Parts: sequence; structure tokens; C-alpha cells
Amino acid sequence: MHRLLETFLAGTISKGRLEIIDSSGALHRFGDASGAPVRVRFNSAAAERAVLLDPEMNLGEAYMDGGYD
Repeated sequence: MHRLLETFLAGTISKGRLEIIDSSGALHRFGDASGAPVRVRFNSAAAERAVLLDPEMNLGEAYMDGGYD
């Protein structure tokens, strides 16, 4: 996972449980582990970069293209 995205999520997600599996298969956890987990799996490094660079524009597009589940 890109260091900038990991830093942003660690500082932003404080409640709940967000789990992200990056394109290399590593699991990253954010939040205080309360509640049911929400898990996102990136299927390509290109999708990770696209979402990082412009999430408003690329989040939906990457999902439709199969870049993450």
C-alpha cells in the first residue's frame, strides 16, 4: 500500500474496522476494531494509485473496471 494512503487512513479512520488488502496481498487494518469489518481488496497497483491520486473521480471507475472488490 502506498505510504501516503496508509498515513491518511491511519489518521482518518478512528472508529470501526476498515481492512484493506493491497495489490501485493498484504492486509492493513485501520480503526479501533469495533463493529463488523469492512474489507476492500485492490486487484491492481494501478487501481491503488488511481484512487490515491483522485478518489472522487477514480473510486467508482476503479470499482467498475474490477480494480478492487
